[in-house]
Amino acid sequence: MLFLVPPSCKKEHTETLPDFGDRKTVPGMAVDSVTTLISDSGKVRYKVLAAVWNIYDQADDPYWFFPEKFYFERFDDSLKVESVVQGDTARYFSERKLWELKNNVLVMNLTGEQFETNLLYWDQGSHRVYSDSFIRIEQHDQVLTGYGFESNEQLTKYKIFNIKGMFPIDSEPDSTAGPSTGTVNESALSENGRPATARKAEARSEAKSPEAASAKPRRTPSTVNSSGKPIPKERPARGNPRTPGKTEEKGLPEPSRLN
Repeated sequence: MLFLVPPSCKKEHTETLPDFGDRKTVPGMAVDSVTTLISDSGKVRYKVLAAVWNIYDQADDPYWFFPEKFYFERFDDSLKVESVVQGDTARYFSERKLWELKNNVLVMNLTGEQFETNLLYWDQGSHRVYSDSFIRIEQHDQVLTGYGFESNEQLTKYKIFNIKGMFPIDSEPDSTAGPSTGTVNESALSENGRPATARKAEARSEAKSPEAASAKPRRTPSTVNSSGKPIPKERPARGNPRTPGKTEEKGLPEPSRLN
């Protein structure tokens, strides 16, 4: 007898990915520890270093987002560094070619001038850098502060709309420099290294003390005369010594007697 057993059918299990939400709010690409070069019109213009780089390509206004620290350099036509930019966060709106830099933004131009602000826009279409927030510009000899700022892309021609202060930069000694190699005035130091002013103050204090006022200096008799020769010691006279307090009477010759 032959029995036929129909084959059993297994239902295939398919895994579905969780819903990422609206693609407008989800990055199409997310990269960590980025170091890349960006070109514009066929020329390398930027070098970007960032911890995180997210690209929102489906957003209504597509943009790149650098949520953590970022740093990038801008090159000129000969690939020389034209400016350096760093900050906490940045957005680049790719269709408008507009950079929005936020929080602790520091920009340095080719001449070494520094620009510090919390909000800075860089419009590549109009070749303009601007801000309506507080800005601090450190030049070689002074510091400018104010509100509202506009400049060219090279940050060589700029202006502050509402200037608040102009402060000269004081030259301060470098704290990392070694000790001075100049000569030391030895007369200003004692054998113990104390200043001469301290020694003079101690001398004045000792002179005013009661012990110093009551003490009378002892006089030592001079043993030399004005010519520098030693004075001979006085020797006592021979014979009967003179009695102190009495004057010695000299004897008078007796008068001659007339015969």
